[in-house]
Amino acid sequence: LGFYKPEEQFRPLTILTEVLKTHYGGDHEVIVYEAAVYYPVCKPVIQRIPLSKLPQSSVTEVSTLYIPPQALAPVDKEMMARLGMSFVKEATGEKQI
Repeated sequence: LGFYKPEEQFRPLTILTEVLKTHYGGDHEVIVYEAAVYYPVCKPVIQRIPLSKLPQSSVTEVSTLYIPPQALAPVDKEMMARLGMSFVKEATGEKQI
């Protein structure tokens, strides 16, 4: 997304937030993660924030944005069968092949 001066609002991040809000909603929790890259004794920075607050968050050139899924992806039974895999339905404990 490029670089910006800390005292300025980061326009590309605002635009990205607008687009993501159409898919996830402003209340969806996202995580801004920054590894402790400068000093090995430092801890990573982990910000859990609603998507709507992303433009105001502290994002640097080493930050990673993680957007958790809204729901579990559906199981592709055909692909699992092709791969010789099986799965267990959590609610019933029923094994399917």
